[in-house]
Amino acid sequence: MRNELRRGQKAKKYPHAVMDFGAEEIEFYTLNYPKSRGLEWEMEAIRQALAPELAAVQACMPEHILFLDASEAVLRARKAGDTTRSREFFAYYLNHLLPLKREWFREKKNVTFLSTDGLTARQVGEKVKHWCEQYI
Repeated sequence: MRNELRRGQKAKKYPHAVMDFGAEEIEFYTLNYPKSRGLEWEMEAIRQALAPELAAVQACMPEHILFLDASEAVLRARKAGDTTRSREFFAYYLNHLLPLKREWFREKKNVTFLSTDGLTARQVGEKVKHWCEQYI
């Protein structure tokens, strides 16, 4: 969390910054990982216990979020094509975390979803560039 807070503070020095998931993902995992494990934690108690940390993360939140999404079939095909990593966490992420993550981010007003199904890497890059140009 400290590393992400430092990264967020550095990014705020510039008028625009493009970053991979950061503070918003830390908040998501902090508040949703127990749920992904089937645990019923008292979330208000968690929020109170972590209030200073969550407030620090909130201060680093981006103004706009582009959520690159893909169907399960596409994600599985990409996994099969990537032999550089073990992907031992893939099945758990796909089955337990990704549904929660999609739901979490759909509820936020500053998130745009972009389905990458059927798009080449170049096409995704062009769409991301176009999305960025809306805000810069």
